[in-house]
Amino acid sequence: ILFVRTHASAFDSAAQAGVQTLLAEGLEAVQLEHPGTTLSQSGLARFAIAAERNTKADVTRVSIASTVSIILVFLVFFGRIRLILLTFAPVALGVGGGIIGCSLLTSEVHGLTLAFGSALLGVGVDYAVHLMFHLGHPGSRTPEQVVARVRPGLLLGAGTTIVGLAGLALT
Repeated sequence: ILFVRTHASAFDSAAQAGVQTLLAEGLEAVQLEHPGTTLSQSGLARFAIAAERNTKADVTRVSIASTVSIILVFLVFFGRIRLILLTFAPVALGVGGGIIGCSLLTSEVHGLTLAFGSALLGVGVDYAVHLMFHLGHPGSRTPEQVVARVRPGLLLGAGTTIVGLAGLALT
């Protein structure tokens, strides 16, 4: 039985990944002399490394699937690449602003932040889609008139989202 303790936090995935690599190398060396030797492990660090790996994979999968889906829907319903670019502007600004904000406040962007932020990307797209739909509506006259007509609903939606996130921040 071997108990291993590190100076680094169990949540320091870079340090803990190094420890896991050393343990795996040690096991290989022991197995050369004693075939059939197994290594059973437990501990917070193993779960933290697995959670980080799974979160990154989830964020990547959701981001790719939602981006491809949104582009396909826009091509089917609106048929213009320009509208896709306009719709992704708030998303790009939100992601960029979030990463910059996290980087300025902390030394790293936490996996939970990425997971939660990815779920909120749809909100930014919804506002833009709402506006684009009204711009393409047959009764629309000018972009300024459409924006004036849609602005109250967009502001209400944005306001309730901000209030909800502020409440979440307090918890």
